[in-house]
Amino acid sequence: MFRFTIRDVLWLTVVVGLGVSWWVDNKRIEKVIATLEKEGQQQRAARDDELAVLRELQATQEREYSSLMGRGLPDLLSRGPGRPMKPLRPRPTPENTDAEPNP
Repeated sequence: MFRFTIRDVLWLTVVVGLGVSWWVDNKRIEKVIATLEKEGQQQRAARDDELAVLRELQATQEREYSSLMGRGLPDLLSRGPGRPMKPLRPRPTPENTDAEPNP
């Protein structure tokens, strides 16, 4: 018959404990990976939806701009980003004598 000492039983307990803890940790990691993959897919789908809306908006703006240019309206974008429009000032009236004259 087999004879086991207390030392053998303790070693067996350590080995089984390590194996079970490794298995539990592995299952936890698999759940985390599955959750992250699902969230990633949802974020990619949301990003793709936003990109589709932005592309549609850009196409609409390009069509509107083309139609404005086709009617002979001045190019409003020719000022460029460095040249802002002058602010409007109120014209002086008899009631509003404090206002600066419009140049």
